[in-house]
Amino acid sequence: MKPFILLLSVAFTSAMLPLTSHANPPINTVDIETVEDAVSFYSSGLVANKAQSRLSFKTSGIVQKITVDDGQQVRKGQLLAQLDLSEIQAQQRQAQADFKQASLDVTRLETLVAQRLAPKEKLDNALIRKDKAKAALNIAEFNLKHSQIIAPASGVVITKHIEMDELISAGQPVITFSPNSKGWVVKAGLIDREAVYVNLGDTTTIELDAYPGQRLEGEVTEIAAQANPNTGLFEVEISINEEPFRLLSGLYAHINVHPQDQPVLYRVPTSSLLTANGKQATVAQMNPVSRSIEMMTVNVHSLSTDSVLISNGLNTAWPIVTGSPYNFPSQLNAPREVSQVTAEF
Repeated sequence: MKPFILLLSVAFTSAMLPLTSHANPPINTVDIETVEDAVSFYSSGLVANKAQSRLSFKTSGIVQKITVDDGQQVRKGQLLAQLDLSEIQAQQRQAQADFKQASLDVTRLETLVAQRLAPKEKLDNALIRKDKAKAALNIAEFNLKHSQIIAPASGVVITKHIEMDELISAGQPVITFSPNSKGWVVKAGLIDREAVYVNLGDTTTIELDAYPGQRLEGEVTEIAAQANPNTGLFEVEISINEEPFRLLSGLYAHINVHPQDQPVLYRVPTSSLLTANGKQATVAQMNPVSRSIEMMTVNVHSLSTDSVLISNGLNTAWPIVTGSPYNFPSQLNAPREVSQVTAEF
């Protein structure tokens, strides 16, 4: 079999292989396929209640009652915990007595001032004392009211943080509570090149380790504006649309986000890759006008067994060469020189 000469020029960004001899073996080509809705992002996270609040007492004191346990369902208005009320009730009674005395003083002085038996200045001072006593009474009654924790809505006790007879300070978390009406979410993280394509309202599929083979539907309802400094991930919140089975906080979830804002991608056969280095690869395309082959450097979005998704670098009007009989030499990448290669078939 006779050898033939292939003149390869790499003085430019692409190399040309003229196909002029009828003795050359046929070149196999395929058209580039434009792919829509090809991108989805996988992550994992934990199931949580949409709204969680930490309930606490307004004042410090000794815990007298705890009527619930972790995971317990409660109804709106149900008593969840209570402090020992002895001291707080005594403060309220003292405030009531002070207000009553201040009110009597005002009434007495109003009569004396009307009869010109006392200066108006004394009445003014009595009115101020009455206002102060009323404010103190309001505070005492408010503290008494908030020495009990009442369920603000029907929901579930996520965590009980204290036990009976503990001395706790004002504002210390007592119960983490979640109302049933707010629903469930999955909280997960995405890397930066995924987060930029995700928008509010993007649909998701969710699978839970606790329920193998079961799929839930959801949508993205929150996206962090900056990455978590500890993980480097952008946190997203996905609301679960339906609850066909029992959900608990902390269940492990796998999510697949389907972004509406899809990048334009092009699918080519894996066999068309001539070289690959990280996210860059080299492919051959046929110029339909000159009937020559050009080497193109492309950016790879993702790779599978039989196909590659390319983000840019292709001439989308030219077909891709696959299974070429030519032995494209490494000299194609040598800058600014001309090489001759003899190939026998």
